Amino acid sequence: MGDVQKAEEIFSKISKKRDVISFGAMMKCYNANELPEKTIELYEEMIRNDIQLSDGIYVLVIDACSMCLSRQKGWLIHHEIMNKNKEMSNTIINNALINMYGKFGDIDNARRIFDSMNKHDIAAYNTMINSYGFNGQGLDAIELYRRMREQERWTPDDKTFVVVLNACSHSGLVDTAREIFYLIDERYRNKFVTTAMVSFVIFVIIKTFNHLEFLKLILATVSLI
Repeated sequence: MGDVQKAEEIFSKISKKRDVISFGAMMKCYNANELPEKTIELYEEMIRNDIQLSDGIYVLVIDACSMCLSRQKGWLIHHEIMNKNKEMSNTIINNALINMYGKFGDIDNARRIFDSMNKHDIAAYNTMINSYGFNGQGLDAIELYRRMREQERWTPDDKTFVVVLNACSHSGLVDTAREIFYLIDERYRNKFVTTAMVSFVIFVIIKTFNHLEFLKLILATVSLI
């Protein structure tokens, strides 16, 4: 909180010279310190003062809505974005919206935005897969993961493996998780991927008292990291 207080002191001293950059910096600070409501307050201040909003500002306030599950505010911001014709062309904003609706449990809207995008990057796939997993739709997450690899020829990164393994965890897809883990190139078997896998296998063992050999493989991988 010390950093937040210091940032607020500096921000208050430039009250008459605030621009989109200073607002963005303060909003980023609030989000990083889990104070999303204050980010939303600054966004509303920018609206009142008729300050030009950048794409980065929209992403910050969308993320803030995701953090505090402010559905009504999130929907209003999304409508404003649509009115400014930013949704279709801006990948970063779209990814933030997909994440927001996923956190809200509105997977239909998340998928609608994903499907409306002119081009998908790896971040878009990761975000949509994560949204499926977060909402317990592991099979849909796996289907999208396979489409990403087989149809669109995207190479997964470490974040892809984390979200897809977490999706398997939330839906109890043991065999699928094992298949994916065996296919992960060693360069991607970092601590985040392995932690996701260990958490999943421990969960399965608690539930079924099975898959001990699989856990041994995962733990052996951990020792190499």
